[in-house]
Amino acid sequence: MFAMKVRYLFWIGVLFAVGSAYAESVHVRMARIPDGDISRLRGRLPLPAKNDAASRGVFSLIRGTLDGNSAGVKVLTDGKLPREEDSPDENFFLFGKGMLLLDLKKVTDVTRISTFSWHPQERAQQVYTVYGNDQESSDHVDEMTGWKLIARVDTRRKEGDQGGFYAVSIEREGVTLGRYRYLLFKIEPTGKGAANHTFYSEIDVVSTEDRNLQYILPGENNRTFHFASKDRAYRFTVDFTDAPELEEWSRQKLAPVVSEWYGKLVGLLPSEGFTPRREVRFRFKDDMGGTPAYAAGGEICLNHSWYVSEQKGEALGAVVHEMTHVVQDYGGGDKQAPGWLVEGIADYTRWFLYEPQTRGARFTKRNDDIHYNDSYRVTANFLDWCQRKYSRDLVRILNAASRVGEYDEAIWKRVTGKTVQELGEEWKRELPDR
Repeated sequence: MFAMKVRYLFWIGVLFAVGSAYAESVHVRMARIPDGDISRLRGRLPLPAKNDAASRGVFSLIRGTLDGNSAGVKVLTDGKLPREEDSPDENFFLFGKGMLLLDLKKVTDVTRISTFSWHPQERAQQVYTVYGNDQESSDHVDEMTGWKLIARVDTRRKEGDQGGFYAVSIEREGVTLGRYRYLLFKIEPTGKGAANHTFYSEIDVVSTEDRNLQYILPGENNRTFHFASKDRAYRFTVDFTDAPELEEWSRQKLAPVVSEWYGKLVGLLPSEGFTPRREVRFRFKDDMGGTPAYAAGGEICLNHSWYVSEQKGEALGAVVHEMTHVVQDYGGGDKQAPGWLVEGIADYTRWFLYEPQTRGARFTKRNDDIHYNDSYRVTANFLDWCQRKYSRDLVRILNAASRVGEYDEAIWKRVTGKTVQELGEEWKRELPDR
């Protein structure tokens, strides 16, 4: 339908492509910023806007399947950018092909369409075709009756790193793109496979009425601070954007514990050939329901409201528990560790190594219904008993096997001389005496 002529201009590590999209001189300009520093867009391409025509319209997904980890269409016009390069809950992305419809609410003189995406790998790239319709109805999408092609966008790179922050600007020199009530984006994957669906962060549509645009400034939505362990071996980031009242607590209380105990946990849970994560990110969130905290890869998410209420209570201990999960770094393998042991080790490091003075995993009354595999505090108590009575190396050995997917119940008997079930029964019998 059209021939794209492209020339490439490199500028401070940013790739620009300028071309003719179709006969009416629509120009598609594209920029890739490998490190995600959007300040480099200034003077080259427009920054994302907060109050453009798209923000006054309504996006809807009319074809295709929204990925279950996606934040949905609302993030496309929320006037924010993700805080990091791999943030599913701050991006819109599909599972396969799809059609995204924007209703501008009235026929509008469109001067520019801009799309923004960010991801460390191929999900950053954009592949879509955009059409416009000036009718009062968006019907006949299947037949494309009344729809006019505006531009085809394909930012895929044939070689080299594919990740980064991508910005696309669609314009016509000296004139508008046209008068449209609806815009239709036919979105395509960037390749084959489940991990090739673009993380769209923002879609802007600028009209002739938008004379006082407010732009998203680099870093304005992010409130973070960075620090390192005393030996500089590990680096940490705390994102308190959604919890500004916890900034002082994070700096004065959280950072010292993280700085000291992450390295300690690495030393307590070693294994041959294991290299721990050198960078860990802590992020306060508002959408975690009743979950106090959880670890995912190198990020630890902290429940904003729970941490506000537990600043002087369990907050720091919960962080040590989640840091243990980061250090455990259990992968796949044929023999994965059972969940009760994974959580039990994390609570063992918390209650018996970090804060033993709180006696948080001790039993205060007889309970005949408990079992060694009840997880968390109960299993932590069981592990502590096993460590003291049979082997100080038991947790280390169990962790090392679990890390490489070679956990086996035979480990318990090899180390202690008894099966885990026999140990569990003996532990229960001795509890009343303790």
